[in-house]
Amino acid sequence: MDYKYNLLKKKIDRRSFVLIFFKFSLISIIVVKNFFLQLLNQEKYSNLSENNRIKFTLLPSLRGEIFDKFSQGLALNSDRFNLALINRDLSQLRAEILLIKKIFKWNDDFCTKILSEIKKIPKYGQKIIKSNISWEHVSFLEENKELLVNFFIDIENARIYPYEKFLFHTVGYLQRGFQDQYSQNLKNINIGKFGLEKFYHNQLKGVDGYKKIEKDAFGKLNKVIKISNIIKGSDIFTNLDAKLQKDFFDLIPDMSGSVVVNECSTGNILSMISFPSFDPHSMVNLSHKEWSNINSDPEHPLLNKSVQSSYPPGSVFKIVTMLAALESGISIDQKFECKGFIWIGGRRFGCAKKSGHGLINMSEALQFSCNCYMYNIAKIIGHQKILDAAQELGLGKKTGIDLPDEKEGFLPSVEWKYKKFGQKWMLGDSLNLAIGQGFTLVTPIQLSMLISAIANGGFLYQPNIAKRTIKSRQLGFSLDNLKLVKDALYKAINEIGGTGYYRSRFNFNSMTMSGKTGTAQLIQKKSLEEDFDDLKNTEHKKRNHSIFVGFAPSSEPKFSVSLYCSNMGSGSRFAAPLARSIMLRLLKKYFSIL
Repeated sequence: MDYKYNLLKKKIDRRSFVLIFFKFSLISIIVVKNFFLQLLNQEKYSNLSENNRIKFTLLPSLRGEIFDKFSQGLALNSDRFNLALINRDLSQLRAEILLIKKIFKWNDDFCTKILSEIKKIPKYGQKIIKSNISWEHVSFLEENKELLVNFFIDIENARIYPYEKFLFHTVGYLQRGFQDQYSQNLKNINIGKFGLEKFYHNQLKGVDGYKKIEKDAFGKLNKVIKISNIIKGSDIFTNLDAKLQKDFFDLIPDMSGSVVVNECSTGNILSMISFPSFDPHSMVNLSHKEWSNINSDPEHPLLNKSVQSSYPPGSVFKIVTMLAALESGISIDQKFECKGFIWIGGRRFGCAKKSGHGLINMSEALQFSCNCYMYNIAKIIGHQKILDAAQELGLGKKTGIDLPDEKEGFLPSVEWKYKKFGQKWMLGDSLNLAIGQGFTLVTPIQLSMLISAIANGGFLYQPNIAKRTIKSRQLGFSLDNLKLVKDALYKAINEIGGTGYYRSRFNFNSMTMSGKTGTAQLIQKKSLEEDFDDLKNTEHKKRNHSIFVGFAPSSEPKFSVSLYCSNMGSGSRFAAPLARSIMLRLLKKYFSIL
């Protein structure tokens, strides 16, 4: 009996020991865990708890506004009302949708989408479901706000562009960068995407504020702890004349290209137009398909062609070649005979006048736009002196205009050609260079500053859209030579035989315009009979580019203009008469003010 009793007692003692050990182990684990939680990781978990309780809401600053030279608003701020969804009480949502679906004209699919969408939103989280609602909708929501606990009106600052498509490429637009779409902060960040909005984004954006709030365990607002002040962005005042730009816009037919109008003696831009254009308001909330269609458009409507596109300069480049010749010591009276073409290395290099201009001097060569004369200059002085003159006039490098993504254009070189094609520089390359064909590329804004430098007596300005410090440098050309070129540009428009005489000449209150037409040939002719200026019978992509640069009044230049019209034929046929209309409107406005 004692034996059995002792055996049972041993078993009980063993079980008790196991139970006691197990309890002790559990208590030890809890104690150690509690130690780590409360002591070693106290700061970590305290911060997590604080982050769940305390939230920061971004308060976007009010963006600076943009104005023209007469204080006309170009980019302004305005309140916009949006319909927002808030996850407050899902049991009432279906009834609320039935109440408002009729006035908002929602179909059943959209209502189903709302029911699905709200399930993704955390408690008291918010999401905009319809932007820019009408006053009628706002009034309805206000009148019924006691019944619509899951809907509310979100007010945001919107950007308004009063001149719409007329200043799209210059003023630009904003891209909306939302934070977490299901966060309790509906406010968005506006980012300058294009034009002045992008270039001056840091000045325009201001300083954002924030609201520090406390929430309860259910995510509901308990109290506002702190609100920091926002600082409005700086306004930008420009040199643009918005009303005049709109007038110019109406003069220009459907085309792809650009127009730049500026003051000769400051570089200040009065007007900058790029075609085709857009209403910037349409750039908000584009679908993927709409965005793809715009990007794939062969006319590249999103490019500001005045600064972001480069083209062959055509005969406008003869201004550069003439200056290079004069600076190299060739006399203005030097004569060469033009027979309509010359032969170099078994290749025919033609002139615009097939029958030839006869024996002419340098001034007449620019006036008549004679290719053969320029060929002779290239043979005498070589390509490098022409390129040096082009660089001095600002070609092949950025002008420094206050717009984003400016192109440099391109000036070729011996080294570049060998690296690119594995070929030596040939005399034919120099001949093409002299008349603005071949490899050279320029931007319309470069041409504007070039012609302004000729007009103002040799100062190359940095172009300015906004009012900022005027910068310039004096060109290293003889003033006498600059005047000879300027006089030849007068003859090109105002004397018989000039390429702009019949279509761009005018006399307004004894004021005239000087300038140079240009035609950039895109495709090598297969025969002398081919005419790429024949718009009716020539495929669009094969048509010549039409170019014009000029200034007025000729005697005391105040304004310069440059036009680059893609695939519109010769400069004298299209760009020159358009420049005449633009300059006349400009003179009539400003000389009636002065």
